[in-house]
Amino acid sequence: MSESEKTIQEECYGTCWGAQQRIDELTQQLNLANERIKRLEEVGDKMEIYCDTILARDWKEAKEAKP
Repeated sequence: MSESEKTIQEECYGTCWGAQQRIDELTQQLNLANERIKRLEEVGDKMEIYCDTILARDWKEAKEAKP
């Protein structure tokens, strides 16, 4: 293996490692955001059950419109 090939392989490995680190960070952020959404939905559902208000109706409409 020539020195230039080794350098290219090392560079590719470093790039892939850096990309994987970023993917891991973004995955962790996504998981945290999904947990927060889940908690908000649970609270909203409880509000909908216990409150007969415009706010509860707005919550239901917003939840149904969620992509």
